[in-house]
Amino acid sequence: MEQIYEYYRNNIEAYTRRVNNLTKKIHLIGTIRLLLVAGMIADIWLLKSLDWEIIAGSICLFLIPIILLMIYHSCLAHRRDYAEMLINLGKNELKGLDYDYSAFDGAADQINGEHSFSLDLDLFGERSLFQAINRTVTFGGRELLVDWFRNPLHTQGAILQRQEAIAELSALTRLRQHFYVCGKLNPGEKDDTLAASSLTKPSFYFINSSFWKIMVWFIPIVWILFLS
Repeated sequence: MEQIYEYYRNNIEAYTRRVNNLTKKIHLIGTIRLLLVAGMIADIWLLKSLDWEIIAGSICLFLIPIILLMIYHSCLAHRRDYAEMLINLGKNELKGLDYDYSAFDGAADQINGEHSFSLDLDLFGERSLFQAINRTVTFGGRELLVDWFRNPLHTQGAILQRQEAIAELSALTRLRQHFYVCGKLNPGEKDDTLAASSLTKPSFYFINSSFWKIMVWFIPIVWILFLS
């Protein structure tokens, strides 16, 4: 257990240093951009009496590095957000190791007294089994995990297959953390699952459209008249 504590502590320290370094770079990039903008304004003022082609060319010389720095700034900001999310993940996991699961969703809305063993086992809610293991960050993932709890597997083959999948993922810590952070940064919406389901359903728009029903007869008739 101490190794797990040490792992998350080391991660927090490492990513905190990375966040500090990225923040310094972002501030430096912002200062350089500000100087370039000030230089561009001064350049326009000095060249205002010249032809517009010269002024436009001078502006481009400033705009190109400004745009490149903006793109680089966005990349640095994304890396910083990613590192900050990993720091929060580490802190939440350390709390979880001390039986504080407040950072994770317990799906209290799924508590149902009609379920055969839901209340007896504290499946959902505060300090529940679901909250202890729930690391889902999207609506679809949460609903899938809820469904697994409410409808557990009954066949040995399916249970063993899921255990093998969990055992395989348990060794891929970096991969799981990457998925967690990406989900946190892009959680999606509640309707995303419905939208994805609708995309998999066949569409009969063209078949049921009155326009295409007419065109099926109209186009052959036009060709017959044209060829005759």
